[in-house]
Amino acid sequence: MRILKEEEDGTRLKVRVDSMSDLWYLYQILSRGSFVGGITWRKSESRTDMIRPDASTRKKVYLEIEVEDVEFQPFTDNLRIKGKIVKAPQDISGYHTFNVDPGTVLDIGKDPMPGVDRALLDEARRNSTRPSFRIISLDDEEATLIKMLDYGMEQVATIKVGGGGKRYGGGGRWSGYYEEIIKAYGPASDNDVPLVIIGPGFFKEALMKEFRKRLMEDAPKMIAIPASAAGMAGVREVLSKGDELHDIVSRSRVAQEASLLNRFMEMVGKGEGAAYGPEEVRSALDMGAVEVLIISDTVFRTDIGKELLSMAPLTGARTMVISSLHDNGRMFDRMGGVGALLRYEVEG
Repeated sequence: MRILKEEEDGTRLKVRVDSMSDLWYLYQILSRGSFVGGITWRKSESRTDMIRPDASTRKKVYLEIEVEDVEFQPFTDNLRIKGKIVKAPQDISGYHTFNVDPGTVLDIGKDPMPGVDRALLDEARRNSTRPSFRIISLDDEEATLIKMLDYGMEQVATIKVGGGGKRYGGGGRWSGYYEEIIKAYGPASDNDVPLVIIGPGFFKEALMKEFRKRLMEDAPKMIAIPASAAGMAGVREVLSKGDELHDIVSRSRVAQEASLLNRFMEMVGKGEGAAYGPEEVRSALDMGAVEVLIISDTVFRTDIGKELLSMAPLTGARTMVISSLHDNGRMFDRMGGVGALLRYEVEG
């Protein structure tokens, strides 16, 4: 996301949406009572148009709405922002919906702008320069193709060895398998985006060799990372390794969330160094014992989430909003979506 312009008090900004991940950030930040403005198309509502409905024409105008509802469909470019029109040409009134996708320029306003919302905006801005990547996780039975976004992983395709009754003749079982993987990877690929290949055994290196052989100079930059399993299990294993990962992977938001949640779950299992649930975490915040406040994105948009997040800066606690759109985040959300890593133990 690009921040194109900003008022001195930080309550109003002009931003440009650059990626699908930016839609997730806007979904977290915008809420009822926020203001959103932008150039859009709208039918004229003049008296003549009311008399002769067929004569109404669409024209490009600037509108601003007071947000009443925000809808987001994950892993698509579908973000809809609905609200009452508060600024428009004289012949336009009522309600409007902005359909936002990459390339859209919006004015957004929140007064006050909570610190955690501002932090998410700044994170979205920083992430616009962070390298993205794709994943293929494979073994001798199947390969899973995954598209990485800041808020989760989209499973693009699954290729099985000899899938659909196919038989590769002439001893070409593996050659045919790799061919199918490369063919499936093609439509979702961007050769400027690195490809991370995960799995056990020699299949990673063999697939890399096939990519280079078949695509030559069009082959993506590739990184091989060992895992004890293929599929999503292998991906979860790799993303939880934290600092052991290749820099491209470790810098991804999903990997950072997985590493943090792995540490949190270890502390919960030991019965020390962590708190979870709204009451327990609120008590720890009151005592200044919280090092990192962890909130799922579903709780982030609730009154409880806003209350806990407003308490964190008062004691120097860092905050992390966790996406519930990947496996680790879903597990945390099922636990209630509220947790904390502690600086020191607090008495129950």
